[in-house]
Amino acid sequence: MSGVESHGDSAPKKRRAASNPSAQKRPRGLQRLRSFSKGLAYAHSQAYHHVCGPEWIRTLRGELLGRSVAVILCGESHEDALDLTRKKCVIEPEKGWHFVGDHAEALGQQMATKDCATLKGAKNWAAETVDDAEDSEEDDLIGAKLIFQAGDRPGAKGTARVYRPSQPWHRHSPHLRPHRSPRLGPHSPPPIADVTTPKLQVFEWSDLDKEAENYNKRRLRGEEIPVEEHDALIASRKAARLAEGIELFDDWLLRHAGSPKPGRRLEVVIEAHVPASEVEFHEEKHLPKPSTEPAEPRPHEALQRLELDSDGDSEDEKDPDDGTGTYLDFLRRRLLQNWPGRVRHIDPRDLGDDDHEDLRDAFQALLPHPLPPDAEQLAVEEEGLKEPETGNATGLVASRKARRAERPTPLPSWEAFFGTASELLYYSPYVKADYVPFLAGCIIDGSDAKAALLDFFRSLLFGTVPEAIVKLHLEGERRSMACLRSLTYREASGTLWRRPGDGGLVPVRRAPLHGYLKAKGSDPPRTWISGLAQGLQQQGAEALVHQAEDWYFRSVEELLADPKGADADGDYFMAWLRECHREVYADIDRSDPKELRTLKKARSKSKKSKHYDLASIRIPNLQEAFEELAAFHPSTQAASRRQRVLAKIIIDSFQLRLVDLAAVLTMAECMLEAKEGEEVVVVLYAGGAHTQCVERFWRSQGFSSDGLPKRGLVGKEDWDDDEPRGLVLPRYLHDFDKLFEKDVANGSKSPLADTEMQCEVEKVPIPCQVQIS
Repeated sequence: MSGVESHGDSAPKKRRAASNPSAQKRPRGLQRLRSFSKGLAYAHSQAYHHVCGPEWIRTLRGELLGRSVAVILCGESHEDALDLTRKKCVIEPEKGWHFVGDHAEALGQQMATKDCATLKGAKNWAAETVDDAEDSEEDDLIGAKLIFQAGDRPGAKGTARVYRPSQPWHRHSPHLRPHRSPRLGPHSPPPIADVTTPKLQVFEWSDLDKEAENYNKRRLRGEEIPVEEHDALIASRKAARLAEGIELFDDWLLRHAGSPKPGRRLEVVIEAHVPASEVEFHEEKHLPKPSTEPAEPRPHEALQRLELDSDGDSEDEKDPDDGTGTYLDFLRRRLLQNWPGRVRHIDPRDLGDDDHEDLRDAFQALLPHPLPPDAEQLAVEEEGLKEPETGNATGLVASRKARRAERPTPLPSWEAFFGTASELLYYSPYVKADYVPFLAGCIIDGSDAKAALLDFFRSLLFGTVPEAIVKLHLEGERRSMACLRSLTYREASGTLWRRPGDGGLVPVRRAPLHGYLKAKGSDPPRTWISGLAQGLQQQGAEALVHQAEDWYFRSVEELLADPKGADADGDYFMAWLRECHREVYADIDRSDPKELRTLKKARSKSKKSKHYDLASIRIPNLQEAFEELAAFHPSTQAASRRQRVLAKIIIDSFQLRLVDLAAVLTMAECMLEAKEGEEVVVVLYAGGAHTQCVERFWRSQGFSSDGLPKRGLVGKEDWDDDEPRGLVLPRYLHDFDKLFEKDVANGSKSPLADTEMQCEVEKVPIPCQVQIS
């Protein structure tokens, strides 16, 4: 029997081995080694905290003019610091029913109703109803209401009703902010029977993270919360996450900054506003003094005829974002406080203005004397023009506009003049301003519009400002077209009104011909980015600058060759729908622009059987856009909505890629500040799309991730909102010595490759993709 039993036991084992041929060929020693490697990997994952902040990190190594360089590229999605410090670093709020009282207010459209025997049963049913709606609509329904009315006698069932929130929320926004789209006909909820009965109980679908909920509600009320209070709150939440084995990226970075190794430099570059310390104010000496110079001509009538701003309430009301909540902004403050003077900033699009009072004051200090009063403003006041009664910009929007209006006049800069395009395209489309007169009247002249445009920006970004100004056509009435917005509004009848203020959202209305911010020490005056390029050339990096210049203009042309296809995040397509296909825009689900851009058809929200053909909607390329702008006749009419959005996309493409160019040149400057033979680690923390473009450039310069596990990648580009965001960093990101080990640096396979424990990753594409930051 023992022999039979032994045979019976062994036969299945042979069959299992035969069913897995690879198991027969795998040496026993390799199996043991892999098991041992997995054990080491698990031990490594437990030895360090998970790091939360960026979505992904890509590491490259290479050399630049005798310096050994490791580049750590961190791509983020502009999440709120409050969300990144939620439990287990899961940014999606954990939601539930919160009792709010015995009377109902601010109800949206009714979703469902059901008779329930108990309150507990009603809450469970209502939670399932809202959960299902959120999953199917891919939208947050924070603010939805449950109204439960108990039965009128013992044992009788009560009635439960679920209502949508009075203001829809956007799941994909880092601030849980509501849709910025217009409310096309607010819903009037059906009357509720017996709303005064004491048996009525009202619950709100809310964030169970009470710190986050209270903070966002305060911002919704328009309260300006001090950054000190915000940062103290984040610090306490970080301590709670540390107990879970999670630390935020700023703590990881500052730990490396606090323990430098002799002969190695650590440099940090972040996507933040360029500070005043890197520029100075320039006044054209050949022009008359500000006190005696003639008044600038009023903006052209084509700008005066622009329609008034639309209802700001419909676009921006109840938006809790006050400019202080993003983790990127929190990171900037942490680095400035704990590592002052060592952090580089790469976003010049708001140069001369800033959301933070201390940084604004630094710009104001650059003025040798107060800016002269605005000539058009003086004329409007002298003529006693009054504003038309529109009723726009009420509530929260009005309070924010009032706060911005209290700021001092921003210093003019060419960067801010063109940087307004992104604000108008994505964040404040209700503000009416127009680049068409400037493009059509001051830059485009003759048949080769593309050459004229590229030539102007080449001079502005890589030459001197006077060289660029000479290329503008400013004779006669064209000078009045070098403007984005007029302070007056002219009706069709000819009546002239004072245009309501823009709340500081168009900080530089006129092309700054007389005075502007320039790169510090530049003579002749250069823009900030041109001064950066010139400095690199003087350090012997002429070839790198020329390659960066060619790469920049090539990237802009690729983006404008197909704005819909090249903009992976769908922001240009969303703006195009809003301005040119209003019916479609108002009647489809816009919660995910990235997905919407790729859809062939979109279902109507008002009629389920109706579909819109999105595949046939395209955005004209650059040449086609120029042909449409050529049809602009300023003497007879204002530019059309279609022409205006095309002009903004053209300008924004140059500005969007300007951030990528600034990142490349700033990183190169960091590398060249090291001595030959020194090691340099450069950390870039920026939006994911910007970081991908920068990766593409450095790979073209010979940098690579050879020898690093997972091709130097940790994390992934697309995360679900309910996924923990903590990254398990490889050992070379905890110990930078390993980045410069001989066998690794020479491209041979690293011994780390089989033992590193990393997150499940998806390949991050190298080609540039657009993201708004």
